[in-house]
Amino acid sequence: MTSAVADAGPLMHLHEIDRFSLLQLFAPLHIPDAVWQETVDQGRLTQDDVLPLVNVQRSSLFPSEIDRFIQDNHLENLQAGECQCLKSLTKNLYFSSDSISNNLKAMSPSSQRAPRQR
Repeated sequence: MTSAVADAGPLMHLHEIDRFSLLQLFAPLHIPDAVWQETVDQGRLTQDDVLPLVNVQRSSLFPSEIDRFIQDNHLENLQAGECQCLKSLTKNLYFSSDSISNNLKAMSPSSQRAPRQR
């Protein structure tokens, strides 16, 4: 099975259309603390909605680690859950954190890279 990191939006929308069970396709399914706070702690989902998914793993990241990741990748405009999802990708999936960081920098609106000449 493939691992995944879940943001709040997909969790809430899959629940709305009664397709939450599709999340069982991923193992493990990482849910960062900020996403848990945006969904369960704010009452958008209940623990009873999420906990039957036996593949769920809550992901905790150190605040200093997240702050550094946000600063290094110019992600100040994203919400906490989105930032923690992106940081979790660098830890949990089979991508090097350097390549993800470089890709995020390239996608950043503050990136001033000139287009490649062919």
